[in-house]
Amino acid sequence: MNIQMSDGYALNSPGINIRGFTSINGGDAFILVDNVPVTAAELSRINPADIESASVLKDAASAAIYGARAAFGVVLITTKTAKDEKLTVDVNANYGLRSFLNLPEMSDDIYEFMRMQKIFANDPSRYTDEQMAYAKRRMEDPSLPEVLHPNEALNPSSTSRGRWEYYAISKWTDILMKDYSPVQTYDVRVAQKTDRLSYSVSSGYYRQEGMMKTLNDNLNRYNFRGNATYKLTNWWDVGANITFTRRTFDCATLLDDSWNYYRVIQTYPIVPVYTPEGYYADSWVGYLHEGGDVERSLNETQVSFNTKIDILKDTWSVKADANFKFTNDGREYTQLSYITSDGPGVTNSSGNPSAGLSNTTERYTVFNLYTDFHRTFAEKHFVQALAGFNQEHFRQVSSSIVVDNLLTNSLPTINLSGPSSTIYKGYGVNTLSLRGVFARLNYIFDNKYILELNGRRDGTSRYQKDDRFGFFPSASVAWTLSNESFMKSVNDALHIGSLKLRGSYGALGNQNIDNVYYPYIATMGVINNITPLIDNGQPLGITQPGVVSGDLTWETVRTFNGGADLTLFDGKFDLTFDRFVRYTENMMTKSKTLPAIFGAGEPRTNAADLKTSGWELSVGWRDHLALAGSPLHYSARLMLADSRTWITRYDNPDRNLGDYYVGQEIGELWGYETLGYFASDEEAAGWANQSAVGNGRPFLAGDLKFKDIDNSGYINQGSNTVDDPGDRRIIGNNRNRLPYSIDLNADWKGFDLRIFFQGVGKRDAYPSEAHNGEYFWGQYNTPWAGMSVKNLDNWDYKGDAGYFPRMKPDIAYNGELAKVQTKYLQDASYLRVKNLTVGYTLPRQLTGKWNVDRLRFYLSGENIFTFHHMEVPGNDPERNDNVYYPFMKVVSLGLNIGF
Repeated sequence: MNIQMSDGYALNSPGINIRGFTSINGGDAFILVDNVPVTAAELSRINPADIESASVLKDAASAAIYGARAAFGVVLITTKTAKDEKLTVDVNANYGLRSFLNLPEMSDDIYEFMRMQKIFANDPSRYTDEQMAYAKRRMEDPSLPEVLHPNEALNPSSTSRGRWEYYAISKWTDILMKDYSPVQTYDVRVAQKTDRLSYSVSSGYYRQEGMMKTLNDNLNRYNFRGNATYKLTNWWDVGANITFTRRTFDCATLLDDSWNYYRVIQTYPIVPVYTPEGYYADSWVGYLHEGGDVERSLNETQVSFNTKIDILKDTWSVKADANFKFTNDGREYTQLSYITSDGPGVTNSSGNPSAGLSNTTERYTVFNLYTDFHRTFAEKHFVQALAGFNQEHFRQVSSSIVVDNLLTNSLPTINLSGPSSTIYKGYGVNTLSLRGVFARLNYIFDNKYILELNGRRDGTSRYQKDDRFGFFPSASVAWTLSNESFMKSVNDALHIGSLKLRGSYGALGNQNIDNVYYPYIATMGVINNITPLIDNGQPLGITQPGVVSGDLTWETVRTFNGGADLTLFDGKFDLTFDRFVRYTENMMTKSKTLPAIFGAGEPRTNAADLKTSGWELSVGWRDHLALAGSPLHYSARLMLADSRTWITRYDNPDRNLGDYYVGQEIGELWGYETLGYFASDEEAAGWANQSAVGNGRPFLAGDLKFKDIDNSGYINQGSNTVDDPGDRRIIGNNRNRLPYSIDLNADWKGFDLRIFFQGVGKRDAYPSEAHNGEYFWGQYNTPWAGMSVKNLDNWDYKGDAGYFPRMKPDIAYNGELAKVQTKYLQDASYLRVKNLTVGYTLPRQLTGKWNVDRLRFYLSGENIFTFHHMEVPGNDPERNDNVYYPFMKVVSLGLNIGF
C-alpha cells in the first residue's frame, strides 16, 4: 500500500494506492471504516486514537465481496470497542512543534539579484551603474537607507516618476514565516463491556496552527464517536455507532489555495514590507495581510444501526446494517481592497472588494443485509457460505454566490452590492446509486486445502439502463503444505512453523470514472450575455450538446495472484511473497480520431486496456534476549515491492507521443541527451540547429548543447512519434519503483523505541515548467520570481562547473530548460525517517498506588531525516511536482494515561 501526501497544506488529504498504477482514469483503494465506505479525505479527519486495527485486501479474489469500488484493493479499518468488564478510561495528550521540512533556499543578495534581473528581464537599462554600486555598498553596510526618496534616486526614471527606490535586503521566508508552530491533540475514551451491554465513547480535539507570522492559518478539529451493542436475547444483538466531526479553518484569502505560498516566498528581495510612509510596498504582501479572510467549516455526522440474529448459535446468523452520513462543507470569503504606494504621497488601491458564500451538502446512505453459515463436519470439513445484498445512494448539492465591487470595505457582505457589482451564482446536483448482490463459498479440508469462490453482480447509475449491471467472479485456492504428514521431518529439520502456497483469480468492475456522474448523457453548456440584444437585455445562450457513446459500461479489472507464506523458528521469522498480474480492460477514453467535418469532439468509449505486473515481499523477525537481567523484546520488518504498467490497447495507430500508445510503459520520460555547455559562440554556431528546443533567442557560449541523435543537423522532436522521435529517447520513468519500508521496534524495562523508515528505491523526475517549477528554476523560469541561492550556481559564475547554464530569459518557461533532458533529470529515490518514537511506561507497582493502570510518556518525531539526491532545495523527492506548501517536520511530547 502506498500513501502519498500531495504537500503540507492543512486541508489536503493523502492518496492511497494499492499495487501501483491502476487506470488511465485513476483509481484509489476502497476504504471502509466499520464497514462504511469513506473517502481518503474523510479518513484523514478521523481521530487516530479511535482506530483499533487496519488491514489491506490486495488481490481481486479477497476484495471481490466488496464489489463495485473494490477493483483496486480495499483498506479495512475498525474502530475501538469495549473489551473489559471493568470501566476503563484512556486519556491522551500530545503537544508538538511543526517546521518546514524543505523550504526553497532564497537569496537576499540584492546586488546579485539586480545583476540577474537585468539579464533575465532582458532589460540592460533596468538598473543603472549607480544603483548597482549602491546595492553592493548596502550589502557591505546594511545601515545605509533601504529606501531612497525620489529626490535622492539613483535612476533618473525614479525621479521623473516620483517613485521610491528600494534597496531592502528582504529574505521573505524569514520575514513572513515562523520557524515553528504548535500542534496539539487531546482525546479521552470511556468503555465498558458487560453481559448485556458493551459501549465505547470517545472525544478528541486537534489544533494545528499555521506557519505565517501575524496571520491566521489555523485548523481546528473536534471528534466524537460512540458505539454500543446491546444483547436483547441470547440470539439477538442490536447496536449503533454515532460519529461527529467538525473542522474549521481560517486563513488569509490569498492563502486559501496552497498554490499561493510559493508566490509569497518569491517576492523580490529588494522590496521592503513598508514604504517610509507606512504603506505596503508590494501588492502580494498587502494582499496577504489586508486582502481579506476565508473561513471554512465542515460538519460530518454519521449514524449507523446494526443487528445480528443467530438462527443457529455459532453456526448460522443474519446481519443487517443501515448507515446514514450527512456532510455540510461551507466557505465564507471576503476580498478587500488595500493600499500600496509607489512614491511619496502616491497611493494605489488594489483588490476588488468582494464577498462570497459557497456550500456543499452530501447525503450518503448504505444498506447491507447478509447471512453467514459456517460449520465443521466430521472434524475435517469446514464449510462457510455467505450471501447478501448491498444498496448505496449518494446525493451532493452545491451552491455558491459571489458579489464583486462592493460599496464598502468595512462591512464586506454580499448584500452590499453596488451599481457596478456583478453577481456570480452557481448551483449543481449530483447523484449516484449502486446496488449489488454477492455470495461467497469457502471449503477447508483438514486444515490443508482451502478453496474460496466469490460472485458479485453490481449495478451503477453511471451507465444507461441496458449496461448498468455486470457480473464479477473470483476464486482462490491455498495449500498448507506444512500440515502434510510427509512434511513433518522437513518441518523439524528446517524449523518450519507454517508453509502455505496460495493462488487466486478475480474480476471486478470499476465505475468510478473521473468523478463523472452521467457519462452517458449529452450535456449542454451555458453562455452568459450573448451578443444579440432582446428587449434591451442580453439573453442566455446554450451550447451544442456533445456526442456520447451509446454503450458505455464497466471497466473490468482482472487479477492473477500467486503467493507463499512461511514462518520459521517458532514464529520468530516470517516471510510473505506475492506475484501478481492485473489487467485493466475496457477503460473509458476517447474513440477513434474523427475528421473535423464531424463537428464535435470524439465521444468517450470503452476503448483501452493496460497490464500491471509486480511483486511484494514482507520479511519479519521478532525475538527477545536478556539484558541486565530483564528481557529485551525486539522486532524488525522489511517490506519491499515493485510494479510496472504497459498500455496493451489504445487507438493511436501513429503512436504519437502526445497520447497513450500500445507498448507504452506508464511513466516513461522521453527527453534529449545533454552534452554539456557550448564552450564558445563559434562552437554554438557550428553545431546542429537547436532552434526547435529554444525560445527564439540565439545559442551562445554557456548554453546547453544537445546530442544530434539522428544526425539530421537539427535538434527537434521529429514527428513526435515512437518511430520518429527526433533526437529524443526514453531517459527515465517517473513512476515509483521499489517502494519499501523498514519498521524497527524494541522494549525493555518500560522503555520502548520505534523507528519507521519509508522510501522509494528508483524514480526519475523532471522539474515542471511554468509555475510548477519555480522552486527549482527560479529566475530561469520567470524574471519576476525571487532569486534562489542555487540560481547563482550557473555558467556565468562558475563556467562548465555551474549547475545552471548561461543566464538567459524564460528558458525554463518556454525554452531549452522546459524540454525534458538528461542534465536536469532528477534522481528522486529517497529514504525518509517517517517516525521515531521513544517512550517510557512507569512501573505498575508505582502507578497502581494512584489508581492508574498505565502511565506512559513519549517523545516523537515525524519526517525528521531524509536522505535524497535532489539538486535544488525546496524540491521534495516524495512529491517533486506541484508542491506549493512544503512538507512538514513535527517533534512532539505525549502522554498516555489509562485508568
